[in-house]
Amino acid sequence: MNRPKNNLRYLWTCYRGYGPRLAATLLFLALARAAATGDPLYLKKIIDGIAHGHPMGALRTVVLIYFSLKVAAFVGEFLRDVIFAPVEMGVGKRVTESVFDYLLRLPVSYHAEQKTGGLAKKIARGTRAVTFIQDFLVMNILPTLIELVFVTALLLRLYPAEYGLITLATIVAYTWFTVWTTEKRQKYRLNANLADDEASGIQIDSITNIETVKYFNNEAAQRARFGGAIQRWYRLSVASNQLFAAINAGQATILMVGMGAILLLAIRQATQGRLTIGDLVLLSTYVVRLSAPIGVLGFVYRGIKDGIADLDEMGRIFGNEITIKEAENPVELAQFWRDALGYVEFELPAEIEEQIQAAVDAGELDATGWGMAVPPDGVGPRLLFQRRPKTPTESIPIHLDLHGEDREAEVERLVGLGATVVEERSRRIGEVIDERWTVMRDPEGNGFCVS
Repeated sequence: MNRPKNNLRYLWTCYRGYGPRLAATLLFLALARAAATGDPLYLKKIIDGIAHGHPMGALRTVVLIYFSLKVAAFVGEFLRDVIFAPVEMGVGKRVTESVFDYLLRLPVSYHAEQKTGGLAKKIARGTRAVTFIQDFLVMNILPTLIELVFVTALLLRLYPAEYGLITLATIVAYTWFTVWTTEKRQKYRLNANLADDEASGIQIDSITNIETVKYFNNEAAQRARFGGAIQRWYRLSVASNQLFAAINAGQATILMVGMGAILLLAIRQATQGRLTIGDLVLLSTYVVRLSAPIGVLGFVYRGIKDGIADLDEMGRIFGNEITIKEAENPVELAQFWRDALGYVEFELPAEIEEQIQAAVDAGELDATGWGMAVPPDGVGPRLLFQRRPKTPTESIPIHLDLHGEDREAEVERLVGLGATVVEERSRRIGEVIDERWTVMRDPEGNGFCVS
């Protein structure tokens, strides 16, 4: 199936205003990982001190530092989670609101062409993916990567180079294998999503329009369509899960070989007297610590890839053009036309004004959502501007044609009020009439003429 290019740009706008919280999250994340990486060093010193018969008094400072690092790691992770929680939930909220708002602004023709079930599934998967990706990036991937850097640097500095090189080679091989195999599997996941959307759309639309289905005796045709879509989903999902099992086996093999090599090398050198018991505990601690998150890293990477695919599908909603425009600033637009036409602001009766103000204070009415211009003598049409759908400005159904004794002076006055000149036009009717006018746009792009 041909798929359009990735469309995730809409996500970046949802992070506006969260810069300080993101910076603080990364800071505490790094501090927590640094503390967690450092505590095995002091555990090694404690064990070596006990092995050499040092008294408790001599080890008191080392023990205090060890537990201080434990507390620092815990506090850092706690502050990371507390600071990041509003970002994670806030971005998810903004994405959901922006998608819903955009759907409301799309024309009826778009919704008429959509399968309700497929669209609902697409939005549900995309919304879940926002939280999943953020959660695992901050809670798993970034901490693991930072700890890998710290551990590799420590091993290269404190021990023979082979320890750091084996660790680095294991991570590189594991990462390459995970990325390569996941990319191969991804096409099955994406096409399974499309088949799932199709099946869900057929199912929900058939039930929603059950009267039409039964009127035309169309049950068999709908079953056949649904069966074909669900069979494609089944076939693609089975292939995806089988590849998933193969990927897990390959990852486990790479991890077992790499981390096992480090542990065997450490045991050998410890029996030869080249490493102390504390060194053996230190290295085994790092092996255990790295094995767990790296083992999950493959699952997380696949989950994030799947989540990005879901977000991409949801993001394509924003690729549909909004053919219905809205007045963005009705109050300012009403003021422009009052000045342009010599109209005045509409004065409401005091009791109605009080009710409107109470509704505004209660959050039930937007005070900036409407504006009105009325003739000063009360004779003539009143103009109401609201933040609500209207036809495109290029085909506005009511065309305003302003007349002035001095057309050029009137155009200059309107430009001073915020209008723009589009073009000058003229036409000759017969031998006598030579008509000239100026095409203009108001501050929101609505067209009108001055003759």
